[in-house]
Amino acid sequence: MNRPTDIAALSLNEFLISQTDGKIQLIRNGVVQLTPFLTISSKINDPTWEGIFGITLHPDYVTNGYLYVHYCRSGDRASVYARYTRKTLNPDQADPTSELIILTIPYTNPLGAHRSGRIGFGPDGYLYITTGDSSPGLVGSIGDPDKLARIYKPLTEKYFELM
Repeated sequence: MNRPTDIAALSLNEFLISQTDGKIQLIRNGVVQLTPFLTISSKINDPTWEGIFGITLHPDYVTNGYLYVHYCRSGDRASVYARYTRKTLNPDQADPTSELIILTIPYTNPLGAHRSGRIGFGPDGYLYITTGDSSPGLVGSIGDPDKLARIYKPLTEKYFELM
């Protein structure tokens, strides 16, 4: 495996595992299959950090073959949420030309950090996504948890003193 990012269960012994290099691997009975389930390496920005972030299967995957993928697009580094369809004649692969882009989120931070990759279907049948905040996450920056703690801790202490 090359930097796995997410997993989706097809059955008790079959799994799809996404990787940052733009590939989704099919694992059957603990063995990585030779041909990836889906390869979108030409669409991603960086195979080390900015490739596929998350995957999920449609609740009716067995019937419709829909797989949802969140990846970082090459060039502008936007987050893309897309649907792919399993091949009809080869259920061990998805068709890379079947991409249907559902949502694109541009990231204004040139560092492109703090993306979130989780996507999944809720019990209501709706697709839920996480986006992250595009913060650089550097020490002392907006996304720095230590800086946030220094700001909010006194506020929290004041709140509890008032109670």
